[in-house]
Amino acid sequence: MPNIVYILADDMGYGDVRCLNENGKIPTPHMDRLAAEGMTFTDAHSGSAVCTPTRYGFLTGRYAWRTRLARGVLMGYSAPLIAPGRMTVASFLKSHGYATAGFGKWHLGLGLPTTDGKPAEGDGSNVDFAKPIANGPTSLGFDTYYGISASLDMPPYVYIDNDKFAGVPTTTRKYIREGLATEDFEAVDVLPKITAKAVEYIEARAKAGAAGAKPTPFFLYLPLNAPHTPIAPTKEFQGKSGLNDYGDFVMQVDDTVGQVLGALDRAGLADDTLVIVTSDNGCSPQADFELLASKGHDPSLSRHEGGYLRGRTPHPLHRPLAGTRQGGQHQRPGHLPDRPAGHLRRHPGPEAARRRRRGLGQHPARPGGPDPDAPRRRSGQAPSRGHRASLGQRLVLDPPRQMEARALPRIGRLEPAQTQKRRRPEAAARPALRPVGRHRRAKQPPG
Repeated sequence: MPNIVYILADDMGYGDVRCLNENGKIPTPHMDRLAAEGMTFTDAHSGSAVCTPTRYGFLTGRYAWRTRLARGVLMGYSAPLIAPGRMTVASFLKSHGYATAGFGKWHLGLGLPTTDGKPAEGDGSNVDFAKPIANGPTSLGFDTYYGISASLDMPPYVYIDNDKFAGVPTTTRKYIREGLATEDFEAVDVLPKITAKAVEYIEARAKAGAAGAKPTPFFLYLPLNAPHTPIAPTKEFQGKSGLNDYGDFVMQVDDTVGQVLGALDRAGLADDTLVIVTSDNGCSPQADFELLASKGHDPSLSRHEGGYLRGRTPHPLHRPLAGTRQGGQHQRPGHLPDRPAGHLRRHPGPEAARRRRRGLGQHPARPGGPDPDAPRRRSGQAPSRGHRASLGQRLVLDPPRQMEARALPRIGRLEPAQTQKRRRPEAAARPALRPVGRHRRAKQPPG
């Protein structure tokens, strides 16, 4: 079974990657290498315009809006969104013999211990940072985890080490939002630190194999904090793009990809590892679109944003890595959350059976795969900020891309005449149901 490395950039535009935008001004040699050695999926999509639902969809394979989260994202002190015991990509792979690790931005809520037994306050004033965290990454299938609770502009500014905080905050920091922090926490250090953790993990896996231990495939989930705000490139990258801090930060993201690929090469694991690079959604306006445009760079390749998705996704797990067409492109639609759901279709158990009944999961895009014109099920999503992507076998690349608004189908609401046409004859006389709006939602199951 192949090792799997999944790198999730945060708010990186489709046009920020040079190989996807011939007029792009940001050098991205390592992501360009992915495109040259592997396959790019140019019409793959994330499940939402924002961070939390995209992560939820990828890790669980479920439609993100079926949870209590009706809109937006969680915050740093939010309760867990993934229900205890729910299968995730990590727990699924772990049950099939994989070692699992995650380093970076979680942003799916945590069961934070409090001094008064009540839910955590929004400012963290009642959080007991000395006690263990419940229902976090290590409770959902990850053997090890190191990172931050949410976006880098959301407190607490304290690292999380497995199921505990790495320190007790004694000061405050302000990275757009002000909040509790440890003395040693600096925003500029976060991306280098999680990159170093990923490289160390790969090296440790290689040493374990060299020492004669039975080879164990691993799943490495690397959700980056960049180039999301606060836009904080290290001194090494400041001014390097010739555009602005955002361009410099994208170059640092590309360097992170390069360090991971380099670690795999040095460890002799490159030929046995599937690498996927994607972004959770499109570029944020904080990148300063006007300034970038004045210098000839468009991070989105379109003025309009939005996203509706249906269609086919790759099936990378448990597939031979040989046979992938180097430098190839897959232009049929794909969906990030469909990937983990699709893997469940081929394995026994109640969760797999439940997913099959609901029709979740798509056929893989692979050499010798099924007829691309065969009928396939649809997966819908909320309007979003543009999620074109590219996914594939061995070395993969998929930043998001803006979509023309006029091309988007209408979602969730039909005209009365259309409604009547789609109803069964025996139900034609019934009164049409009114649409359920934001304030009149049906009850949703937890996590």
